[in-house]
Amino acid sequence: MESASTTDAPAWLRNGRRVLLRPFEYDSADAWRHAVIQALAPVVGTDLAGFCLVTENEAPLYSPSLDPAAADRLFELTVVDPRDIYRRAARLQVFDRDDLWGDILEFGPGKELYHEFFEPTGSVEEMGIATRDPTAPIPAGLSFHFEKPLDPEHTEEVRRVLTRIRPAFTAGVETFLRMEPGWLGLGPGLDILSEGVALFDANGHLRHVNPSLRTMLEDDPDARRVRRMIRATSAAARALADPPPGSCEPEARGCVRNVRTPSAKYRISGTFLEGRTAPGGLATLVAVQRLTPTLPSESTLGARFGLTPRQAEVALLLARGESNADIASTLEISIHTVRRHVEGVLRKTGLSSRWEVADRIRMTTEDVP
Repeated sequence: MESASTTDAPAWLRNGRRVLLRPFEYDSADAWRHAVIQALAPVVGTDLAGFCLVTENEAPLYSPSLDPAAADRLFELTVVDPRDIYRRAARLQVFDRDDLWGDILEFGPGKELYHEFFEPTGSVEEMGIATRDPTAPIPAGLSFHFEKPLDPEHTEEVRRVLTRIRPAFTAGVETFLRMEPGWLGLGPGLDILSEGVALFDANGHLRHVNPSLRTMLEDDPDARRVRRMIRATSAAARALADPPPGSCEPEARGCVRNVRTPSAKYRISGTFLEGRTAPGGLATLVAVQRLTPTLPSESTLGARFGLTPRQAEVALLLARGESNADIASTLEISIHTVRRHVEGVLRKTGLSSRWEVADRIRMTTEDVP
């Protein structure tokens, strides 16, 4: 196993991050997954590895050395719902087999399952990382399997490697999942995506914003903070790709950010492009997902629930989580008047609390029956 010490860290960590953060430099998801495994397997000390990622065109599990059907056989033998294990892996983020299965199975030497499954498949020990994307049916995961039990020192060294590589893994996976459906090349391919996307050149200049992101920012009156975080995420991805000489080791955590404005919450992830997909040098690509549903217009609320224009204004502010005092300040009316409008909204929507109103409005679409 290559050392993951502080002295050697820049070489192996930079290489691993570069591969993880450039999914679109490869011809397919499998080609990218193969490159990731090839880059990291020597560091953790095993060639047995698998990369689970739900894509449109390839099987969820890619492995150059493991039987993809093995996981299905394991779940059949143990009668365990695989979704429970996937969710546990995503919650743990970095795990070993005991973390995933320790309170469910007994699988050490001398146990039946050990001889029936783990030993024959060359998977006596397993360690890995996982990340949960809300748009994916199962978490993405990268697992490494060992033919012999690991001693405590080796286990901790592998855990350190996986912990340090996981932020780049998360950024690469999230960007890939958002971009894959429309990846037809820069420009036109970005414009058909429902996710917001911004493209920056090697100097950090913004070169392209797709229509989804433009609309997203126009609809948020407090979008300035989102724009700043988009640029910061792009800069973090560039720093990982090409850190200035003598600089400290950059942090991959900056490539995935959660940003909140008074109106909405966003998930921003960045990666970089080079070579055939970015003629003329390095480019960074930032994907933006709005986690808060887009609120309907005042006219839609009026037509749907029979609200007056002022009641519709109050209802939208309730959906944004504003208090009566906030609403009074925003609309320049008294708190007594706000209470009266809130009562009217509750009566017309048939709901009993402001929280129920907020939930109902967030689920209301622009289509009026």
